[in-house]
Amino acid sequence: TFVPQLQSTFLKAVRDPTRLVRSRGCQALGAMATVQPRIELVVNDLVSVGSDYNGDAEVRASAWIGLSQVLGSAKSISVELLNQICERAIDSLGVDLEETRTSAADAIAAVVICCIKDSLSDAAFENVAKLCDAPVSDARCAHGKANAVRVLLQRSSQESFGASIDSELCFNAVLPLGTHEVPMVRGAAYNAFSEVFRINGSVKCIDLLKKAIEADKSVEARSAAIRSAGVACLSSELDSSPVRQVL
Repeated sequence: TFVPQLQSTFLKAVRDPTRLVRSRGCQALGAMATVQPRIELVVNDLVSVGSDYNGDAEVRASAWIGLSQVLGSAKSISVELLNQICERAIDSLGVDLEETRTSAADAIAAVVICCIKDSLSDAAFENVAKLCDAPVSDARCAHGKANAVRVLLQRSSQESFGASIDSELCFNAVLPLGTHEVPMVRGAAYNAFSEVFRINGSVKCIDLLKKAIEADKSVEARSAAIRSAGVACLSSELDSSPVRQVL
C-alpha cells in the first residue's frame, strides 16, 4: 500500500525546480519499477510531463530521463504503451533545449530495448522505423533525429542487442543529414555513422568520416568527425584500408 504513495512523492520530485531533486526522483522511480508490477500510471504521468510544450524545458528533460529508468527496470509493459511512449518521445526531438532532445532520445532507445527483451521484434522494428521516418523540418529536428539514432545504436550495442537493430535503415535515415547546412547537425550525423560502423562494420561509414575530416569547413563538425572516426577505429580490427587511412 505504501508503493503508490511513494511513487506520487517521486513524481512530484521529478517536477522540482532543483536538478538534484529531479535526479533523485528519477532514480527512485526506476528502483520502484522493480517492485511495482503496474506502472502504467507512472509512465503516463512522465510522458505527459515530457510532452508538455508549455512546461519547463529542464523538467521535461528529467521526465524523459525518469521514463528511461522506469523502462529499464519494469518487468512488463504493454506494446501499446511502448508504442505511445516512442511516438511522444519522437515528437520531442525538435524542441529548443538540447538536453530535452537527448533525454527523449534515451527514452526512444529504452522503448526499443524493452521490445527486444520482451521478444516483441515487430514492435522493435516498427519503432525504429518511426524514428527513421521522423521529419526534419528544421535544424533542431534534424539534430534530434541524428542524435536519437546514435543513442539507439550505442545503447543497443552496449546491451548486446546491436544485431537486433536494422543498422542499414538507421544509416540511410541519417545519411542526408551528413550534408546538412548546419554544422551541429552534420556532427550528430557523423556520430551516428560511427555507431553504425560499430554494429555492422560497413566501411562506407569510415569513408564518409574520412571525407568529413578532410573537407568539412566547420571546426565543430570536423572535430565531431575526428572523434567519431576514433571511436569507430577503436572498435575495429583494422583489417580494412579505409580504417587504416583514418588512423
